[in-house]
Amino acid sequence: MRRVTLVASLSILLLFLLWQRIERRAAAGSNPTQVVMTTNAQWTGSWKGFQGLNHDQVSMNLTETCTYDVTDWSDNNISLDLDHCDTSFSAAGGGATTYHASYVKDIQWTYFAAKPSAHLTSLSLDPAAKKGSVTLSGVDSLVKAKDSDGHEGNGGVAATIAEGATMGSALGMPLSTPGIKFSGSPPIQELFSFPLNTSGGSVSGGNSGNYSVQFTQGDGATGSGTATISYTVAGGLPREETEVEIVPPDDYEKWMPQAGATEDLAGNFIEFEIVAHKKGDPDAPPPKSVSKYKIELLNTSCESGVDLNWPPKEVAKSDFDLRIDASTGPITLSDEQGQSAETKENNLEDFVIRVNSRDWGGYSGLRVTAQLKDGGSVVAHVRGQSGQRELAIPKDDNGNHIADAWEHEFNLQNDDASADEDTTPAGDGTNGDSIALYDEYRGFHIRGKHERLSPNIKDLFVWDSSNLGSGVYGDTSGVSVHLISVSERSTSGGGKNDNVVTPNGSHGSVYALWLQQGNIGDGGVGETLSDGGVTTTPAHVRVITIDANLIAAAYGSEAASELRSTIAHELGHGTNLPHHGDGPDYQTGDVVCRKPDGTVRNFLCSAKSKNGVGAANTDCFQVAAKGGMFSGNDKCLMRYDMTNFFEDPNGNCQWKHNGKTVTGSLYGQDPPGMTLCDDPRGTGVNDSTNPHNKAGDASPGRGACSRKLRLKD
Repeated sequence: MRRVTLVASLSILLLFLLWQRIERRAAAGSNPTQVVMTTNAQWTGSWKGFQGLNHDQVSMNLTETCTYDVTDWSDNNISLDLDHCDTSFSAAGGGATTYHASYVKDIQWTYFAAKPSAHLTSLSLDPAAKKGSVTLSGVDSLVKAKDSDGHEGNGGVAATIAEGATMGSALGMPLSTPGIKFSGSPPIQELFSFPLNTSGGSVSGGNSGNYSVQFTQGDGATGSGTATISYTVAGGLPREETEVEIVPPDDYEKWMPQAGATEDLAGNFIEFEIVAHKKGDPDAPPPKSVSKYKIELLNTSCESGVDLNWPPKEVAKSDFDLRIDASTGPITLSDEQGQSAETKENNLEDFVIRVNSRDWGGYSGLRVTAQLKDGGSVVAHVRGQSGQRELAIPKDDNGNHIADAWEHEFNLQNDDASADEDTTPAGDGTNGDSIALYDEYRGFHIRGKHERLSPNIKDLFVWDSSNLGSGVYGDTSGVSVHLISVSERSTSGGGKNDNVVTPNGSHGSVYALWLQQGNIGDGGVGETLSDGGVTTTPAHVRVITIDANLIAAAYGSEAASELRSTIAHELGHGTNLPHHGDGPDYQTGDVVCRKPDGTVRNFLCSAKSKNGVGAANTDCFQVAAKGGMFSGNDKCLMRYDMTNFFEDPNGNCQWKHNGKTVTGSLYGQDPPGMTLCDDPRGTGVNDSTNPHNKAGDASPGRGACSRKLRLKD
């Protein structure tokens, strides 16, 4: 007789029922890590047409909970050891048949469940492949039949027929058996392996499905059934894990990079401690020892030079600005540029690495990966920041490559590396000085010494080729003036001014005003040559010339003050400051003056040793007119302070201008201006309320020099 026992039937059903979910919680005491798998299923089916079978119906319910101990757990392996299984199985139903033999008639039977003698499945997990799978352990027949004569199992012909009928009741045929068809979701083939989810310190999964089965066989036997399957898992205690931390030094929040005298020398360094220990317990050794550590610098800057203008552009290099120091700590470099290193010793739990700086604006990210002896790996996190697995060098929370310490020092509101928002002095209201925020932080070489600049105060660079100094410009304007040497600028600019102090930068050109000693001619003591007229900004100035020798000869005891005022005056022209007036002042020829005693004093062109203005005997004397270059606040350095005559209706001198006789007075020499005015009104000798004032108020739109200053276009 053809028989299929319940062993095969239940094997297929249990494969239907497999799914798992694993949770890990922090280990406590000596309790092992555990995985608990629970399976629930219900089956109802019917069968007919086998051995004279009139009818047969069966229902089965299965609940099995298996607890596994985790004997090893790494990123590449999870080993399970079955602790115990609790299985509950029930069966009900029955059937009847008439066997065509004279000694057997009208057999009936009922079903009941036997107690399982072993667990039904075994579980395996593969975290590296992120998959799990199940295989069937040996099982005994669990569904038993009892006939109407009281026989069970194979105790008689009737019981034998009943036991055979259980095959039809369970419909438990192998998947390869011809004539069996499964339908439902998910597809039955996908139940034998499953995706293993690993996240948040646990593994998890879950599934449920409904299936129908149709069965036919050549002897006319047919059957059908339905199954409802669900899978739940309860987690146990997690493995003990190795944790690796990057411990910044105490001065981390204040540390800023520095450079050496050349690009090949370190300026300063910062050290970090690397520690491995039991997760959550810095005082306990790591459960899984570390075979080696990999130290990496990520996205390290490669700025040209060591700052914006040193060394000169012709010799500046673009190498890595931060490098791992292999001379300290138990490490060896993995590359020649100091961007990667590995430890040389096994089982290290605590060591220090040093990172050297070779640039005043260098930046990088530090990452440390520990390779565990069991084949797993752990990426170190910053102590106190479990989710931060890369540490910025220097501290840079906003990621603009500028040390937070420098930003906090100036209480910056705009942290854009390219921002240019200097507000002091206010000038004409145009913020900035053409120097980007990052460039002011990285700094410049100034007379052989590095300086970081202020992002709040406007800066002006001056190539002082004759060592003249900046006069009173910085003190009176509020602009921070930086005098540089010839090697601290590059001739790579465009337009009129080709002198720049940012040859090693990437945020645009910053121009230096070229200041030199020289002879101007025409009696001038200062001259600004530009492509933007007298009033311009540094980008457009070709050269500023000061005739210090003429100043010394013409001003006598006031020469030193006049030189400082004149330098500031010309630097003012290079930062958008105009004269107090242009146009009204003029040249004239011979002048006749009457003294109080009635005698006459003639000022004749023929008596002048030089006349560089006009033809012989004509236009040799200068006259200050109202609203001209001599007007306005008489303490302002943008006002002219020395000439021949000024127009004065009550004066005692006369000359010809445009065919008319003009009355005036001798001008003489006023003290040099040493401040910047903030009002166009004339003061002192130019006080317009005095009828004998020299040049009166500044021309409309002129004067108020402090409110016209500007350093960028």
